[in-house]
Amino acid sequence: FNAALQAARAQKISRLMTAYPHTWGEVLHFFTAKGFRQAYEMVNYWVDPADLPTMANRSQLLIDRLTRADLPRLHELGQGMIQLTLDQLEQHYFANPYFPSEAILVLRDHDRRTPTAIAMGIENRAYADVQKLDPLAPCFRLGAFGTEGLNTKRVNGMYSYIATPERAITAGLALLAEISLEMTEGSVRALAAQCPSNAPHLVAFYTRYFREQGRFPVLMLPLE
Repeated sequence: FNAALQAARAQKISRLMTAYPHTWGEVLHFFTAKGFRQAYEMVNYWVDPADLPTMANRSQLLIDRLTRADLPRLHELGQGMIQLTLDQLEQHYFANPYFPSEAILVLRDHDRRTPTAIAMGIENRAYADVQKLDPLAPCFRLGAFGTEGLNTKRVNGMYSYIATPERAITAGLALLAEISLEMTEGSVRALAAQCPSNAPHLVAFYTRYFREQGRFPVLMLPLE
């Protein structure tokens, strides 16, 4: 462990992160004894698409695809969640082998065309069924904002979005409705989601429209 710390500092890594199930008490105690502290919990969700509300007046919404010019705004909306630097976002979202950039939709302001919310929707029948996953396992889900750059599990029907607190509910519903319509392969029997507990406005949305499956703690240690 000390050798790992030394190597991390030598590479100028600013913090370390680890995640384990709540039930692994001895392992969690080991890390907390070494100075790790719980930063947040990762909350897992799912929902039957038939249980989602119908979105009215969709024709009045300005929704289109993510562009490279939107990346600074995406980074701003995801402050405190997104793990990558602004310079790393283009590679992650426009050259990712596991999802196309077209999977990312943007809800724009009608006057300025500024993104007010951004969402990801992933459909791939080769990916895991969310209802067959262990929701307590420390498994980050591909496409969930806040998991960029981490080892992730590829899950079919994945939905994730970021928005300002005042637009969290309306934007979340609008983008969810649009992404649900685009999942046309017929392989999605359940939608999946994952959200860190330190984004309460987003957690409130998922809690309202999805079903919580389980959660696991994420611990961090800042390095001087």
